[in-house]
Amino acid sequence: MPISKTGIIKVDTAHESLPLLKAGEKLDSLFFEESFDLIGKGSRVLAEFESGKPAVVYAPYGKGSAVIAGSFLGSAYHHFKNPNNGKFFAGLAEWLKIEKPVEAESSDSDVLVEARVLEGDGYRLLFGFNRGEKKTQARFILGAGGREVEALELESNKAVAFLPDKKRLIFEKALEPGEAWVVLIKRTKP
Repeated sequence: MPISKTGIIKVDTAHESLPLLKAGEKLDSLFFEESFDLIGKGSRVLAEFESGKPAVVYAPYGKGSAVIAGSFLGSAYHHFKNPNNGKFFAGLAEWLKIEKPVEAESSDSDVLVEARVLEGDGYRLLFGFNRGEKKTQARFILGAGGREVEALELESNKAVAFLPDKKRLIFEKALEPGEAWVVLIKRTKP
């Protein structure tokens, strides 16, 4: 059974906490709409529901600040794929200076390559997946490189070459359709 949108949230003003959204852009809301009262100096309404009530609010607090949204913007993105909902979260991550632990790229624009990383004490596991229907050259870029590490393919237990630099490790692998690749990355020096 399809889920209906609850409503629309309109961005009122450009703000540093929403760097990828502009005034006038619209997001989808889902399941409920909760509005807020502004309390405290420096609090601002960033976006409103169609009713004109505050939907997204920014407020300084202590040495930091916070943004709160009065609906399930992530669920709305999942169900309706409004790119502005995606920009809302990507912009928050940018504002908070959150770096992706891993990025995945494909040599073919029509092939989805996915990556996941699990971390343990002194090691990481890279999981690479070709979600497409044809062979592709995949590239996986992990943050926090530069340390002395070794990489082993878990299936074959063979060493895996990578391109190191100060901030990242770059792995490349030709992946068949539906193939998964698992690499153990561990420090060689504590």
